[in-house]
Amino acid sequence: LVITAYFEYTNHLFKSGQYDELLKVNGLLPLSPSLPSSSSLQRTFNTEFSLMTAVRLFFQPKPYIQQQIQSFLTSYSSYHLIGFQIRMGSGGADFRDSHKFLRMSALEKFIQFAEEYRIANHFAEEEVKWFISTDSSEVERNLTSRFPSQIIVARGYTRGHSAQLQANVNAFNRAIMDVSILSQCEYMILTNHSSFGMIARMIAPKPAFAIVPAIGY
Repeated sequence: LVITAYFEYTNHLFKSGQYDELLKVNGLLPLSPSLPSSSSLQRTFNTEFSLMTAVRLFFQPKPYIQQQIQSFLTSYSSYHLIGFQIRMGSGGADFRDSHKFLRMSALEKFIQFAEEYRIANHFAEEEVKWFISTDSSEVERNLTSRFPSQIIVARGYTRGHSAQLQANVNAFNRAIMDVSILSQCEYMILTNHSSFGMIARMIAPKPAFAIVPAIGY
């Protein structure tokens, strides 16, 4: 019996800043243009850089999905897009999940971060759209009813869990569309400890983001 395992040692190596200069000189650790070098988000970026490189290499949506993604983005190309990745988890999602990530009250934090970004960049309200990627139809209804002219959502596929044992092709296509569009937003507001948001950060050309705390993490 032969067992081959992979351990991402850079997670431990890059938590310290002592190797930053050497890695940057060798082109292995570019600074994210949107994050200050001393920030905790920059440390997260550094830690995930090697995995990020692999994810970007292999994350290639099929042509028919890519066409739909591009069509959606083109429709809103005149707006500043802020992406909300809201993972409710058990107790709020449309499907069974293993953990309760957020309560409905957490939506106010997403709105707060979005408004802080808009104001800091001097964008008028009518210049901004909020792209909502969520596992919860209730969340979508809540935000759409409160901000009907601001909310945009990908259509055409039913939301569902992207895990292999739970997803069908329809749900998986929706997940690919959502994470792809999310990654193209100029600013992302993500649920902590959600791998969905992590992938969006990794494939984003300019990963500018805020993190909303999740229950238990």
